[in-house]
Amino acid sequence: MNKWIVRVIAVITGAACLLALALTAVQLVAFDRDRYSSAYEQYDRAEAIGISESDLMAVTDRLLDYLKGQSASLDMEATIQGEMQPVFGERELLHMADVHHLFMIGFAIRRWAVIIAACGIVLLLATQKKRAFYMLAWGYLAGLGCFVLFAVVVGVAMAVDFNRAFTIFHQLLFTNDLWLLDPRTDVLIQMFPEAFFEQMAVGILGWMSAAVLLPAIPAAIYGIYRRRKARKHP
Repeated sequence: MNKWIVRVIAVITGAACLLALALTAVQLVAFDRDRYSSAYEQYDRAEAIGISESDLMAVTDRLLDYLKGQSASLDMEATIQGEMQPVFGERELLHMADVHHLFMIGFAIRRWAVIIAACGIVLLLATQKKRAFYMLAWGYLAGLGCFVLFAVVVGVAMAVDFNRAFTIFHQLLFTNDLWLLDPRTDVLIQMFPEAFFEQMAVGILGWMSAAVLLPAIPAAIYGIYRRRKARKHP
């Protein structure tokens, strides 16, 4: 097989591995129930909303199930400010439908990334024999360079002006302004103030970095070993 074709396959395989790991990290953080519970306590969300802690976690469980595709809707009621009422208004429901759609796309992308990575690994093992692991390591590290650049840009943007970065993020992902909610009346934004999203973003970036950097260590070690071996025995 042509060496350039092999390199392209290696890079695509490495990028697919990176994407699968990164999206898995995002989903692990996004669906970490304990993280929500701790944040609600830290920011006194139950008191701010006027809802009991047990009801707030019940709403959260329903919300997470909805984002996973395990619940058909977010139509629910709870006692808020001493009165039984719908938790979310129409604007909030429409926005969460958009968010649900994004999560479904994310799940699909992760599945395809795993399939592409698996096919790439099998193809390299079948065609490159002893060089397969070296090419896999090379492809992964090549893709990692792009990820590191992306992570640095996002990290700097959040550190400089999180509110601006948060706004740009929503403008890129959504084609409407339904995400602009009123903190005085909308429970959804009362549950998740800006400080919560900032904490969540830092957590996601941290877990993503750990997930993609961990395999890079053996990949780099093996790549260095093969290069040194090739120099000694050309």
